Amino acid sequence: MWCVMNMAKYRNSSNKIYSKYEDLLVQTICTFEMIKDVYYPNLTDAAQKIVNFYSDAENVIPFARQLEKDLQNRDSF
Repeated sequence: MWCVMNMAKYRNSSNKIYSKYEDLLVQTICTFEMIKDVYYPNLTDAAQKIVNFYSDAENVIPFARQLEKDLQNRDSF
């Protein structure tokens, strides 16, 4: 998720930019919810698993936060 990479990059340097990427993450979740509502029966099993995960904010937000932490730790070296 490139938006999470940028969230990690801008967390401490620019609240305005960070907020934009955070909003993008929320929009991404909403997009996956729409895909699930409209196209789900037409998706392959693999695609359905992806849509199930990314359409559920309770899964995605902790995942994104952990990924952001991991990216911050990686970039701090």
